[in-house]
Amino acid sequence: MSRFLPSEFGMDPARMGDAMEPGRVSFDEKMTVRKAIKDAGIPHTYVSANCFADYFVGSLCQMQWLVPPRD
Repeated sequence: MSRFLPSEFGMDPARMGDAMEPGRVSFDEKMTVRKAIKDAGIPHTYVSANCFADYFVGSLCQMQWLVPPRD
């Protein structure tokens, strides 16, 4: 039996119900795709990478910087 492994990078959209715009749009779109997969009865497994923490922790999630802020 085969399983579908969707390429979903980032946070788990099922846990992001309180997200604000503009991120909300991305999570809603991912949930639409997840619903379609479930409704089609396709065997699947989701792997949540949680935004590649090693990349974002250094800048404390401030996207314009690659190192921690100094002020």
